[in-house]
Amino acid sequence: MDENKKIIVEKMIAYEKRLISPDHNFNEDTLCAWILEACEFAFDNFKEKDTFAYEYLYEYRVATVGLRLMMGLKKFYPQLKSSKKVVDTILAVIENEKYGGGRHDFVLVLWENRLDIPFIQIVQNRSDFWENPRFASTIIWGLVRRKIAGFAPQIQAALQRFTDKRGLHLDIRKDCQKYLANEPKYKHFSVFLQKQK
Repeated sequence: MDENKKIIVEKMIAYEKRLISPDHNFNEDTLCAWILEACEFAFDNFKEKDTFAYEYLYEYRVATVGLRLMMGLKKFYPQLKSSKKVVDTILAVIENEKYGGGRHDFVLVLWENRLDIPFIQIVQNRSDFWENPRFASTIIWGLVRRKIAGFAPQIQAALQRFTDKRGLHLDIRKDCQKYLANEPKYKHFSVFLQKQK
């Protein structure tokens, strides 16, 4: 690795580590700026093709920012997860197509931190996410974990769409079956949306 690339990787790691640092000094403004800056840095500096899980390396880096944010909101600055500005920033990353597959872990940030209303809105409004195995897996797992009913038609369609008997398709199929078996015990998504009013 050449020296310039090493500096870039170290800077990216510093972005990621600060999100899970107990010594952070984030408020809603600085956290939002940090998230956006980290994602932009990843996009600008990791354009190489990925040979493992994503199409491009920046997608992996954006996903890692999402995972670190998820942990930070849970453990180090939980008071910020109810911030409208923070939620809007998470949604802005999810809606920014240029970040590609890396955005799926920002969907995970929503449901792991019990941000049910924006999570449900993403599930309802982004039908394209149901077509992508990475996004579909994150969404279905979230619906099961958060016990949110009302998405049986989408779950049935996912069972029909993801038919491979191994890998991510197999995980999706297992979660779909679990959802369909337990959905009658779950709260309908409208109950969560009424909390917004």
